[in-house]
Amino acid sequence: VIPKFALTEDGMESFQSWGRFENSIQYGGNYTPQPGDVFFLANSATDTYHTGIVFSVSGNTMTCIEGNTNNNMVEIKTRSLTATSLRGFGTPNYATNEHSWVTIGGTLECMYCGAPNYEIMCITN
Repeated sequence: VIPKFALTEDGMESFQSWGRFENSIQYGGNYTPQPGDVFFLANSATDTYHTGIVFSVSGNTMTCIEGNTNNNMVEIKTRSLTATSLRGFGTPNYATNEHSWVTIGGTLECMYCGAPNYEIMCITN
């Protein structure tokens, strides 16, 4: 349900290609993030540089779980939903147990579990 990615741009592009990406307020969206969403910070519409997982939302802020922070550790941070650096949100479909195939980087992969079609396996438990 969350794509495997090392580069934040690849993660955001995967969610976008799956139709599971919502723009932030700064990029014309009006989506309220939900716990479990993946957020992306960016310098521009395509130049992302950091990501994390939304833990909770209250008013105009979200509490997030993030790795690779300034302290080289996993931390809980609070971020503003109106921050200019907030690009948007990947919205994983945690409830699915089906495969749906999309082409990513020349490979046919399940848009829900990320498994390539030659593995034919999806975590459903």
